[in-house]
Amino acid sequence: MLVNPFMTIASEFIQIIVAAIYAITLFYTIVTFQRSKKLDQITSLGDVMNELRDADRELAKIPSGSQFDDVRNSWYIRIFNSLDWLSFTINERIITDKK
Repeated sequence: MLVNPFMTIASEFIQIIVAAIYAITLFYTIVTFQRSKKLDQITSLGDVMNELRDADRELAKIPSGSQFDDVRNSWYIRIFNSLDWLSFTINERIITDKK
């Protein structure tokens, strides 16, 4: 059986093109995952900051006086827990954005 040399060259050329397409696709997939990871980090940080802001607003609404110490302490604990969670995510490198 005779093999046409043109068909062999075309076949190799198609394999090279397909390999290049796969490489480009892999590159864009990696870039997309990195961007989504950064977006998730920013969203998590925004949630913690909103929680801290809300807790601070509620704490400011509590009147001064020793009879409100228990209520104030519960808000201080909530603020501490939010800061503790933020510290944990940064220390465990869940949030790695240096900005």
